[in-house]
Amino acid sequence: MRTDHAFDERSIYSTAPLTLEARMQNLVSEERAKANMLARNRIVMDAYAVQNRMVNSLNALQVDTSAPGWDQRVD
Repeated sequence: MRTDHAFDERSIYSTAPLTLEARMQNLVSEERAKANMLARNRIVMDAYAVQNRMVNSLNALQVDTSAPGWDQRVD
């Protein structure tokens, strides 16, 4: 059985120009994504700074972290 469909192939691949509302939504989404990325980067950098200080402190005190109980506070 053979069917005959008439269509313009270009219509499949073309996209309609975005409306002003769609462009505004895209801009808002991009701004939110940028703000979220900056917040994640700030969190990562803060965590890195804390971890770096901890490692430097442990190294300065020559703490052997492979021994059990190394994290117990001794007064």
